[in-house]
Amino acid sequence: MSSRNIEIKAKLPNKDKAIEIAKSISNEDGKLLIHRDVYFGNSSSDEYTKLRFIKDERVELINYMRPKQAGPKLSKYDKNDVENGVEMEKKLSESLGIRGIIEKNRLLFMLDHRTRCHIDSVKNFGDFIEFEVILDKDEPIELGEKIARRYMQSFNISEDDLITKSYIDMVV
Repeated sequence: MSSRNIEIKAKLPNKDKAIEIAKSISNEDGKLLIHRDVYFGNSSSDEYTKLRFIKDERVELINYMRPKQAGPKLSKYDKNDVENGVEMEKKLSESLGIRGIIEKNRLLFMLDHRTRCHIDSVKNFGDFIEFEVILDKDEPIELGEKIARRYMQSFNISEDDLITKSYIDMVV
């Protein structure tokens, strides 16, 4: 079953300030996740397939569709745990080809009951922030957009800071 969220992604000029704000809003220190994302297939659409290795935790197969546009945007995704990530990577690379690999350290905060904040340090690309506002099946997109824009203001993110691309699109 497909899930939905509203996302924004932005270049982060001041990582320490963003962490301070996230801690204040969430009342938590954040959770460090070390990701190795292997992307498969080509870049001709807004659809992505990746295998996410989360160090010391799990491996997930994630398929998502998200338009390449700035500002809050609808993302539809499926996420499944994978038993043998190495074997799955081999099979997917043989059938789809590896598009690229992104390595990042992610600090995860839950800003409210539905909004994830990711403060990402992406190897070779710098620091970024993402908000993902999780929507229930019948909730309007406008609700998520409103929440995302509110957090953009809280973190002093301007329209000029927003990026349209997925991290893998910055590589290839």
